[in-house]
Amino acid sequence: MAQGIATGDGEIIFKFFFEDIEKECLMITNWETHINEIAEKTWDKILKDKIQKLSKTALKFNYRAEHTEMVLSLSMEMGSKLGVDMEVLKAAALLHDIGRGTAGKDHGKVGAQIAVEILKKTNFPKEKIDDVRYAIVAHVGYNGSKPETLEARILWDADKLTKLGAFIILQRAMLLPLKGKNSWDGVAEFNKWLETAENIKNNMKTTLGLKMAAERYQTLKMFVAALNKEVSVGK
Repeated sequence: MAQGIATGDGEIIFKFFFEDIEKECLMITNWETHINEIAEKTWDKILKDKIQKLSKTALKFNYRAEHTEMVLSLSMEMGSKLGVDMEVLKAAALLHDIGRGTAGKDHGKVGAQIAVEILKKTNFPKEKIDDVRYAIVAHVGYNGSKPETLEARILWDADKLTKLGAFIILQRAMLLPLKGKNSWDGVAEFNKWLETAENIKNNMKTTLGLKMAAERYQTLKMFVAALNKEVSVGK
């Protein structure tokens, strides 16, 4: 169930009602299975269906679901190398944006509370829930945040790494028509995004994250340079 629509950074976001999710909590005891089913119900099913109806096309692109999948993958890769509590990190990565759609509010704080309520009704270790909550709260923002736990720092880095590199180029290009913009608008957007990307690159919270961000930033920088060169021909 979903209603309402808000836009932010080109993405279409919905307000979710969690009554059905709460019912599922009472029936599912395995926390990983439960979170995956929640992800499917909210991001992959409801959100995709709603966007398709709004666009009146057979739209299959779902930025939020793809973003969550990428954050999870990066978190697991980084966590395995840095030696952290993988249960905490995995739960935080899967639920880090569950507060999206609460327009005008800090989606980290809102999502953290939702995550706590979800995890409390599963067999997720109760003593680790607060660490998940903290990581979700701390992942918001592009520079000022200073996460204290290693799990929170990894989640912050993984979330921001999805804003750099080749894949985000593809995603941001696919978002253009959803915002009613054309390729020329895209040129301006990519140049503006490159400035934000540099700020992200310089504010990673782990040494590993800094290295990965530098590599991804160069990919984005080279793309924007080539883009500017091509559109300047004849001018």
